[in-house]
Amino acid sequence: MDSIDKILNLMSNRGVSAYQLSKETGIANNLVSQWRQHKQNPSIKSIKKVAKYFNVQWESLMPDDEETDENFSFNEALEKFQKTCNDNKYKEICFSNVELEYLNSLKRLNNGGIKKVLAYIDDLSGNPEYRADKK
Repeated sequence: MDSIDKILNLMSNRGVSAYQLSKETGIANNLVSQWRQHKQNPSIKSIKKVAKYFNVQWESLMPDDEETDENFSFNEALEKFQKTCNDNKYKEICFSNVELEYLNSLKRLNNGGIKKVLAYIDDLSGNPEYRADKK
């Protein structure tokens, strides 16, 4: 279920009109109208305001994972990228197979996990012992 449907369900279940939601959250009424018509998706900032108003976790209003579709498109894009990398004229922007495996592994982590990995990489890259360009 997408964010809009989750918000609309909350509004319906709690008897909250678009006008009320707009007035209480400070979100423009025309924006809420666009959500109702599925013309625009709410921003994270708006989702957080709505969640606070309804006293729910903002993450619960995020779209449900469509993992199979997402993985398919990611894997498809990765495959195309690898084919492009096989063409030597793009060598400077390409990754080795090992590096691509690392990137692929990041998909399994949430944002907190990815931030920790990036912080660890940043720490290691600052240490001359682990740098690829060490002399």
